Amino acid sequence: AGRMETVKLLEGMPPERAAAIITTMAKNEKTEAILDLLLAVDKKKAAQIFDAIEDPDLASELFTKMDERNTQTKSAEK
Repeated sequence: AGRMETVKLLEGMPPERAAAIITTMAKNEKTEAILDLLLAVDKKKAAQIFDAIEDPDLASELFTKMDERNTQTKSAEK
């Protein structure tokens, strides 16, 4: 499946299920892939997924890395 198909799958599943998948991906050191997906999904859905991540340390780490990536992207666009 291409990235957009994967994004659509994430958007279509319950946030708790998406959070569980993301948690497993994080354990397998797939942080960059997680960031790609979370930045591509609908912002409301991303917020729901973050809310459903049970590990606050993981949620914080991903949130911080997303913010860093957004900052880098905006800097590169200038």
